[in-house]
Amino acid sequence: MVRLLQWYRERARPIVHIVRLYLPDGSNVDLCRKGKVEEGARIVSPNSTGAELVDPLKSVSSLRLDADLLWVAASSGGPITR
Repeated sequence: MVRLLQWYRERARPIVHIVRLYLPDGSNVDLCRKGKVEEGARIVSPNSTGAELVDPLKSVSSLRLDADLLWVAASSGGPITR
């Protein structure tokens, strides 16, 4: 995966990361994880470590996802570009 991302970055090709964020109330949790979240697990909660891209996939290791911006884009149905 890292080599593929490097290839795309070297050629200035677009890269899309799909990010899954669970609402704090667990209402949008996948069925396979629902039990764990209902027990208190914070799996891919906004602004948690589990919701971040792993460092080897980031173009800059200090990059942090902006959960608020992602929620706005998801609710509007539009992509996020920077």
